[in-house]
Amino acid sequence: MMDRSGIVLCIAHSFFTWMASPGEHIGRMGGNVQLAH
Repeated sequence: MMDRSGIVLCIAHSFFTWMASPGEHIGRMGGNVQLAH
């Protein structure tokens, strides 16, 4: 799950989520970063 394909999909998903709803992106990104790292 940590392969390059997974990372690219995660970044793309976060990017499109941000484009769709910038306000919600902040909360999601914070949670995702903490879980990933």
